[in-house]
Amino acid sequence: MVTQAYKDYPVNKINRIWLTHQGCLNEMIKCKGHNRHPIPHMNKEKLERTNRLPTVLDVCDEALALLQGQTD
Repeated sequence: MVTQAYKDYPVNKINRIWLTHQGCLNEMIKCKGHNRHPIPHMNKEKLERTNRLPTVLDVCDEALALLQGQTD
């Protein structure tokens, strides 16, 4: 039943959830790991109506610095 519920769930809503998740991960990295950050809003409904809603977000500069070993 879980698999069927997943298949039945609207793809556009899954994309919105994934974008929110990615935005939260970027914010957590900026806040050095804690979760006391605001949930980033990007006007997803408007972007979706105008066919400009991305499927992925760019990694924030702080995350890139972590990956490259350039942390404070």
